[in-house]
Amino acid sequence: MKASRGGFAGGRPPFGYRTRRGSGILEVDAERSETVRRVFAMKKAKRRSTLQEIADTLNGEGRRTAEGKLFARVHIKRILDRKAVYRGETRYEGKMIEGRHEAILDRV
Repeated sequence: MKASRGGFAGGRPPFGYRTRRGSGILEVDAERSETVRRVFAMKKAKRRSTLQEIADTLNGEGRRTAEGKLFARVHIKRILDRKAVYRGETRYEGKMIEGRHEAILDRV
């Protein structure tokens, strides 16, 4: 039911978000959301960065994954694959619907 109304159905929240138990709503994690914006900015830059270059840059800046580990290509890919979520959308029954969570990225 939560997902049908644009809520978070459960599990581990996407990087950049946190959730309060039972709320069904993702909340922006201020510090990690900046990392999400940085990933998309580097990918969009004039000279597009590879996944490894993005990971190396984040690690060099002292940023870490949700588990406190160094970023690897797979972490960057997971972030990039969730662009719709970061734009405030969610998937329900194969369709994209308006999420009840705050967007981290603009919908441009």
